[in-house]
Amino acid sequence: MSEQLNLSLLGEDSLYRARSKMLKLMELSWLGGGSLERHAVTLFSLLRQLQARGFADCVLEVEWDTLYLCLDTPYCTGLELCDPRWRLERRGKRCCVAIDAPGMGETDPEVIRGILDEKSREELLAEVVASNAALSRYQAGLEAEIVRRTEALRQSEKLSQSIIAGAPVGVVVVDGAGAIKDINRTALAVFGVEAGAGLPATLGGWPGWRGTAAARRAEPGLAGRTWPRCPANSGSCC
Repeated sequence: MSEQLNLSLLGEDSLYRARSKMLKLMELSWLGGGSLERHAVTLFSLLRQLQARGFADCVLEVEWDTLYLCLDTPYCTGLELCDPRWRLERRGKRCCVAIDAPGMGETDPEVIRGILDEKSREELLAEVVASNAALSRYQAGLEAEIVRRTEALRQSEKLSQSIIAGAPVGVVVVDGAGAIKDINRTALAVFGVEAGAGLPATLGGWPGWRGTAAARRAEPGLAGRTWPRCPANSGSCC
């Protein structure tokens, strides 16, 4: 059985979380209560020494009846282990503090993985805070995008209205039901209506619309028929 976990050594809370992980693993061994209480003090002293030496993290390895606290350096002389049963070992290119935990190797590996994967209340709270912050950033970005698109739509509609109003030909904008949505002055002149006069809601209400080729195309049953083009400058609406 061999499991490992990266432990952060940044900040006081990280030291307490690292010690808590190691003590829970040592509780699986045959060590007595007095030994665990002593280890709680010595472990914290060891972790504080590592932090003071500038180590930002270390790797906790669990291998049968031994815990290894491995550092990213081949040398770690001068450490006070605080317990005569602890020892320094080289594992590959890393210097490790070996801590015996007799009987731990007989524990179900899933239990050990559960301890290593378990998150503290502070870690869960930090994840919630980070998630809320990410959600707030996403919401702010979404609101900004809505504002941007709304403004772009307003500018587009303003440009369309400007083009329609200044067009040299008559332009009437209608929806699928034939309701008039926009009309320019040229179209009003074609229909013989003065600007500002009462306008019908649909094209069918225009006296000048009935009888034109365009009106006949809109009549039911006449779709697909070809109508003659209006003579140039005839002034009629086709």
